Amino acid sequence: MEYTEAFNDLSSVLSSLDSDQIQKFLTEILTEGELKDITLRWIILNDLSRVVPQRKISEDYHTSLCKITRQSATLKNKNGIIRKILRSRYDESSR
Repeated sequence: MEYTEAFNDLSSVLSSLDSDQIQKFLTEILTEGELKDITLRWIILNDLSRVVPQRKISEDYHTSLCKITRQSATLKNKNGIIRKILRSRYDESSR
């Protein structure tokens, strides 16, 4: 199976699962370190969406500004799904 086909298959499998099944799937397929890394990325994205300063995020989670800047770039993608999800979560009324 080629990479693109496998990625599409993985996406399909994940979309067919409920929340509990997704958590179980992720804990089975990813290492503890990979889970921590992806979770930290999600935390950083949420904090950036809530306009928490990058330096504070760096201090709070003992992570590099470079890692935070990469996530900030993700949120700058005007067509990005992560930006859309987090904007709907943290709309103007909550700022």
